[in-house]
Formats: sequence, C-alpha cells, structure tokens
Amino acid sequence: MKLTNKLSIITILLFSIIIFTSCGDDKSKKAGPAAQEEVKEVVKEETKKANNFSKIDTDQDKKITKDEFASYGKTSFTEKDKNANGKIEKDECPNFEEFNTDEDDFLSEEEFVKGRETMFAKMDTNADGSIDKEEMDMFMTAIIQEG
Repeated sequence: MKLTNKLSIITILLFSIIIFTSCGDDKSKKAGPAAQEEVKEVVKEETKKANNFSKIDTDQDKKITKDEFASYGKTSFTEKDKNANGKIEKDECPNFEEFNTDEDDFLSEEEFVKGRETMFAKMDTNADGSIDKEEMDMFMTAIIQEG
C-alpha cells in the first residue's frame, strides 16, 4: 500500500476517534476541538505536500527531474529571502544548519543550491535521476519524525 493511502487511512481513523470521543462528559468535549485541530493540521500538511509535488513537477509526468527541482529551488530562494537582501537568514530556512557550509550567519544562493542538490540525491532513493511522489513523501515523513 502506498504511503499516501496509509496516511489517508490514518487521517480517517484519527477523525473517527475524535468524533467518537467527543461525546460524553465535559473533559472529552474540551479535548475534542484540540484533537480536531490536530487532524486538520495533518490534513493540511498532506495537502501541502501533494501540492508542492505538483508545483515542482512542471511537466506533470509524476516525476521530478533534477532540472525541475533546481528551477523550483531558484523560486524557493527568492520566496525564503523574506527581507529581500539576497541572503537567507537562519529564521528563513528550516534547512539552514545543513545548507550553511561556511558556517556564517546566512545562506548564499550558492549554498542554497548545493544544499538542494544534496537534498535531491537523498530523496532519489532508487538513484534513477528523478523523484516520484512516494520518494518525496518518505523523505518528508523522515524529516518530520526527526523533529
């Protein structure tokens, strides 16, 4: 079973648990909205991952090539550079420490590009030169689990 199907099943199960546990005393009613919010976040993240894959896969062939990944990285650099100073600050990139090879206080575009090349190689687990949705999902899940 594909990872996306498993995640969909997990989401449905979590939602079902919330519905069944939200009935009863005041304690369960208070926990209900918080748990519902957690499920909404999981669904939002899964939708975001699916949308990012589609955004990056510009020819919609269900594979992300190195060129597609690099092209999206250039756009991503500009988007992450929130203060438009041509550098990415630590608070602008979750991969800052991994990408910051010269250990200064910012990422240059060169560092960002090289970091993304390394990321692509890690995602391409079957080394076929492209990333499919399952490879991306596995990589993103691993990052989330690392915390």
